[in-house]
Amino acid sequence: MINLWTVFAVSMILAYMSEKNILTLRRRNGKTVDLALIAMCIVMSLYCGLRTSFNDTETYISGFNSAPTPAEYLATNPNLLENPAFYLIQSIFKYGISDNANLFLLCVAAFSVSTMVVFVRRYSKSFAFSTVMLFSLGLYISNFAAVKQCIAISIVLLAIPSLLRREYVKYIIAVLLASLFHAYALMLIILPLFLNKPWTKITYITIFAFIVVIFTFEATISNFLDLADSLGKEISDDVVFETEGINLFRLAVFSIPFLISFIFRYRIKTTTEASSDMYLFINMAILSFLVMGLGIFNAANLFGRSANYFQVGAVISLPWMIKRVFAEKSANVILGIAAICYIFFLWYGYRDFDINHISIIELLRQL
Repeated sequence: MINLWTVFAVSMILAYMSEKNILTLRRRNGKTVDLALIAMCIVMSLYCGLRTSFNDTETYISGFNSAPTPAEYLATNPNLLENPAFYLIQSIFKYGISDNANLFLLCVAAFSVSTMVVFVRRYSKSFAFSTVMLFSLGLYISNFAAVKQCIAISIVLLAIPSLLRREYVKYIIAVLLASLFHAYALMLIILPLFLNKPWTKITYITIFAFIVVIFTFEATISNFLDLADSLGKEISDDVVFETEGINLFRLAVFSIPFLISFIFRYRIKTTTEASSDMYLFINMAILSFLVMGLGIFNAANLFGRSANYFQVGAVISLPWMIKRVFAEKSANVILGIAAICYIFFLWYGYRDFDINHISIIELLRQL
């Protein structure tokens, strides 16, 4: 039976082959097709998309099966902060393409997983190492549970190139579209402020603001909840104030890109090989840790998932920082040790990971 570790091993091999351009096909126009990357996307998408259990999967299947027609859904005047785009797409798929819930989940997984993997391949300087982080930090696993959020993340990732070209209007439109799938995507509207070098005035102001929120948590978050409620977005007080804080070991692991960027901030800011691309990803890694840090006392799940919006920055920037601040031989050793540690963290977090699947043959029979 295929399990998470099998998928991880196969994905690692394919990621290495993609990084080294081992399995490519040259087309007549001179462009190459990365067959290893395509195979990797297929493997990861199938394992995610063919699940029949895990977290809210059964709820998604039930919701799909009971979905109204698009016209009926629009007639309810859906709240823009209650993920209306997801439910509309769900209805359009059910009544316009197929009423098979498993096929819908597979298509959603193919979009979200493939977008994330291709994006990391495009910007990472060590795709194999970044793949280890995709699994160990839970970004890949989040596609199994936080379906709407992962769609939103993928939409914004598609717009990051526009942001890097300073095409702010296109980027903001993408964020607004993403927020219709998951309202928390609106957090990403701040990214244009973080295109410059990390650890400048804006970084310290941001850190100070997060520290203030942590020490005035109840009052500040209560005001935020009141604002959200006035806009029609209901967030239960129990979700924020009556749940456990984040696992400190997990928080320590997520702090690594943050700490490396701080300790070697002068070398990073003065390197001639840096660009606004990598500055953005380093800043996203910093923001991811800060958002997760808000859950140190309460609401670990809420802030942990919110941090996912910025986590891809850590996945891309960490191997780049290691390669830039250490000599080549030392960097390779450190990357190897770090990869082993992240694999241990994957085992620590997902050693009991067990889900049920429908086979692709069975799915085809249902269509």
